[in-house]
Amino acid sequence: MKNIMIKTLTLCLLVGSAIFAQIEEHVTIFIHSNMLTLDTKQIDIYNTITKQQHVVNPKVIIYKNQLELKEYTSLDLNVNKEKSIIAKTSELINRNQKHWTWIGTIAEKHADEGYAFITLNENNLSGEIWTKDYMYRIVPLGDNKGLLFEVDHSKIEYEVFCNSGNNVQNYNSNNQMAPKILSGTTYDALVCYTVAAKNGAGGTTAMHSLIDNMETQTNLIYDRSSSTPEINIVYKHLVNYSETNNLLTDVNRLRINGDGYMDEIHNLRSDWGADVVVLITETGGAVCGQVNGDYSI
Repeated sequence: MKNIMIKTLTLCLLVGSAIFAQIEEHVTIFIHSNMLTLDTKQIDIYNTITKQQHVVNPKVIIYKNQLELKEYTSLDLNVNKEKSIIAKTSELINRNQKHWTWIGTIAEKHADEGYAFITLNENNLSGEIWTKDYMYRIVPLGDNKGLLFEVDHSKIEYEVFCNSGNNVQNYNSNNQMAPKILSGTTYDALVCYTVAAKNGAGGTTAMHSLIDNMETQTNLIYDRSSSTPEINIVYKHLVNYSETNNLLTDVNRLRINGDGYMDEIHNLRSDWGADVVVLITETGGAVCGQVNGDYSI
């Protein structure tokens, strides 16, 4: 009779060296480290991220090479010495042979259900862990190293504003109403990001992993809201564009063809058959973003 063994993956943060066993009740895949193990490029990423005021208790971690997320049924997320978070496998998304997103559900005695999103892309580990009470983020630094920190939402500057007149409209130039989101429809998205946004995220790999996690979380929210549209990101593109710190200006420059700003996006949208185009910026002033577009396209 074959023994059936369920592996539990433990993401423990321990000081010192780690011995990685192939089969254990708890498998440690990353450990605490320090800035002395980082090279110049990694230090630059570390400094860019940790200077943001909402980043709390940043920790350098080293994780195991060639992780196999598909082999595990749960993760034990020891985000610090005092807190261990157990996440059980909910879904595993295979983006390609070396690119996986692991989704786990969290249930705690004194917290509502939460989720963990762990993305592994070419040995670069990233992810988010959140419930209503807390949120942690993992940003890859390269060379099997990462940055783990807690997000303090009270330190994020929220600015709410309203626009009137012709700046923001519910109609396009042909007086057509913006289409409703239809259940059962898959919307292909072209996601663009600026150099500033890439640097703020921690580099290209970190940005791509962040976009992957956004896609996964958006579809999960749709599903839990009894709505069944689906977002499918068909391409990610870096734009050579200097942000204006004004989302309305940035989105208009994205939308208008032939104005000298991000004009290549229009051909990329046609090439990839994208239904929507998204621009990620580092600055802008509005937390939830800005929407505009030609709905007849």
